[in-house]
Order: sequence, then structure tokens, then C-alpha cells
Amino acid sequence: MKVYNNYKQNIEYVKKEMSIPLSTDAILREFAIFYKDKKYNAFIVFYEGITSSNSIDEFIMQSLHLIPQMGDEALKDAVSDQLISSNQLTLLDNFDDVFERVNYGSCALFIDTIDICYVMDVKSWEKRGISKPVSENVIRGSHEAFIETLRTNTSLIRRLVRQEKLICEGFKIGKSSKTPCNLLYIKGKTDEKIITELRSRLNAVTTDYITDSGELEQAIEDFSFLPSPQIIATERPDRAASAIMEGKAVIILDGSPFVLIAPINAFDLIKTADDKSLRFPYTNFVRILRIIAMCTSLLLPSIFVAVSCYHQEAIPIHLLFAISASRKAVPFSLITELILFEIAFEIIREASIRIPSPAGNAMGIIGGLIIGQSAIDANIVSPIVIIVVALTGIGSFTTPNYSLTFSFRILKYVYIILSAAAGFLGISLGIIVHLITLCNSQSFGIPFLAPFSDRLNNSEERFFMKPIWRRSGYKNPRDWAKGVNSTSTPVKKIQIK
Repeated sequence: MKVYNNYKQNIEYVKKEMSIPLSTDAILREFAIFYKDKKYNAFIVFYEGITSSNSIDEFIMQSLHLIPQMGDEALKDAVSDQLISSNQLTLLDNFDDVFERVNYGSCALFIDTIDICYVMDVKSWEKRGISKPVSENVIRGSHEAFIETLRTNTSLIRRLVRQEKLICEGFKIGKSSKTPCNLLYIKGKTDEKIITELRSRLNAVTTDYITDSGELEQAIEDFSFLPSPQIIATERPDRAASAIMEGKAVIILDGSPFVLIAPINAFDLIKTADDKSLRFPYTNFVRILRIIAMCTSLLLPSIFVAVSCYHQEAIPIHLLFAISASRKAVPFSLITELILFEIAFEIIREASIRIPSPAGNAMGIIGGLIIGQSAIDANIVSPIVIIVVALTGIGSFTTPNYSLTFSFRILKYVYIILSAAAGFLGISLGIIVHLITLCNSQSFGIPFLAPFSDRLNNSEERFFMKPIWRRSGYKNPRDWAKGVNSTSTPVKKIQIK
């Protein structure tokens, strides 16, 4: 719908579409403009609470009443010149574009006899301050986290990636919500094919409402039924900036404190934000422990079932007698006992997350001590099963990616069923099928298991981290020492008789 050049038609259409006066936060203010001895009716419309009243009074109302009366300019050009002090002045001739800007904190100005609308950006709303990350705590590293404001998040990244080739493309996601979204990458470093693919997927989102980056992640990912995540969601600006400098792209959605990193591979899911901040022996040691814990959370219950049911010869005889004695009074089979207690552990973990923090800690203590000990005393479960479930839960807590934790929690039951059906043969079959699925998976055209193939020669993409002076862009400290020795005064040798 085009903007009318008639005052009454414009004001009637705006009141109808914005439900004025039914909508109490929609403000419509009428006034008059005098220009060259003529009176022109005008009105402004905006939403209270998401706009700055001081900016409207100072940059719009006062400026309009101070329009120069001399000159040969038409009223349309005179108003544009007078409002030039307003931030981001835009001239629009379509009501849909006007309402989109007003819904996002702009103020629209309509003047009689003018068939365009002046839209000024005067947004101002309450926002959460920059605080510490909640889901990605680190010991050594930045303690800043993203917030729900789009422009604040882009500024946090641009402050770390100080390059003029850092591109910030804008998109509107959702047919009805039209949520602002930005795609950030370094021009010339990120593969253009990846950027083209990301653009096409963002433009192809047909959902009416997108309000969180988690919804956007599901809309643009490659395989919806693949358990492993294909996009990393992070709330840390330093991790997002590091990904951009490595040649990846970052997607920021307004209203969400988590940004999306794409493309990724399997190796990116096991890295943490502070890996590069630690010395390489510490990082490599922690990564080995992390892999062991992740494998424990995925395979320990199934290995326990396979050994107990099919491969008793793999257990020392005294331990086998102890396990059999502890399960003598338990009325359930081993597979039933393990699955029931695993489900109970998942319920306790979910309950501790959803209730307030003090009560959540109490819930963990009650579930872990009282219920577990009571279950043993009532001969519902055996002590060895509680140990296995506890070790599995602790191993899942070490997984650095939250979505990958869900993947292991789901696949754990698949491996338990396979081990109950065929022992180690079932586990081996599950691992083979799992690896084949991952080998056939991609993240925006990048193979999911790319770091374990020979097509990547970047040393920083390998499992073990090398010293910083052996990575690209750094110099060996020994070379610095050689340079110092070569320019310094030779040291005289002293012979001791």
C-alpha cells in the first residue's frame, strides 16, 4: 500500500492498521507545520516504551518548528534538510515498510500534500547489561557474554575482529515477525560458496515467527534427524570472533543471546573457548580427558551390559562374584534395571535444571544420595548399577557442547539395546553405523569428519594443539633469541686454569 498525499487518508489508515486508540502504547500526535505562510497538517506515530521521547522532542518536534522560511525549496526537501540531524533518516513510500520500522522502534512522520513518510530511528528500550557467560564458563578467557540486542552483539564482535573486511549483512527472518538477523564474515577469507549457501538458506526460511536462534538453527541445518549438531551455538564473543578469523561465518538473531557458528566439523564440538588460552600441554591433557569422559558417557552402560550378560570371562572372578551377590535380591533383569535407573537420573537432572538454583542443588543432593541409597536398601537396584549410571552422568557433564550432550544421552539407549541383543558385536555394529552416518553428513558443504581426513592441512584443525610459535602467523621464540644473540656484543670466553 502506497502512502497517500492526503492527510486524512493517511491518518485513517494508520489508526486502522495500528488499532489506535485500542492499543494503548501506540502514540499518534497531531500538529501543524507553517512553511512560507502556509499551514500543513502533520502527525507522528510511534510505540511508547521502545522509542526515546527525548529524541523525538529534540530531533523531530523542535526541528520541524524551526524550518527556515526563506529559500526556494519545496516543503518535502525542506523537511528532509531540517531532519538531517536525526539518526538514520529514511524516506519511504510504502506503508508495509513504514510499519516494519515503527514496530522496531522508529518514529514515522506524515505531512499533508506529501506522498512519502519520514522515518527516524529513535529506538530506546531496556536491555540486559553485558554479564558473564552462563553455559560456557571458562577459567582463563574473556568473561563477556552476548545479550539480546542485535547491535550490541555485533559491536562486541567488531571490537575483537578489527578489520575493515568484516562484513555484516542484514536479513529479515520470519514472514510475520521479520526478526532482524545479521550474517558476519571476513570478505576474502570465508569461502564464497559457503556465504552463498548461507544467504540462500536464510532467505528461504518460510516460518511466520522466528524469535530465537535455536529455531533458526533448526530451519537452516542440513539434516534434521542427525543426532549430532551441525551448528555451534555460543554466547561468548571471543569464541565467535575466533571462528570468524578462522574463516567461518557467524549468524546473529535479534532477541537471542546465542549466536550461531557455521560451518563446523566434529572437532569443533569438542573444543572449548579457553583451549587457546592455556599452554599446549595443558590443553592436550584436558582434551584427552574430555574424549575419555565423552566415550564413557556414550558407551559405559552398554559395555557393562555386554560384559555382564555375554562376556563374563572379561571380568575378574572375584569382581564377578561381587556383582552377582549384589544383584541376587534385585527382582529385575540387568537391562531393565539399568534403563530404569538411567531414566530416573535423566528425570532428576531435568528437574534440577527447571527449578530455581537453590532448590536445584537440593534436588541433586536428594536424588543422588537419599533416593539412590533407598533404592539399594529396597533391593530395587544394585550398587554397581548406581556406580555405572553416576560415572555416565559425570562423563556427560564434561561434554563442552550442550547439543552434543543431548546426542550422547539419546544414543546411549541405542547402544544399551544393541549390547543387550548381541554383546560386543552389537556395540561394534552400532559404532560402524554411527561412523558411516557421520561420514555421510555435512555442515553447509563441509564434511562433518573433515579434521580426520587428509584434505585439511591446517595444523590448528588437528586433535592435538601445537605450541603457539608453530602455528601460522607466529614466530618461534628461539628465532627471536637467535636474532638477539646475533646483534648483541659477543661474550668473551674466560679460561679457568
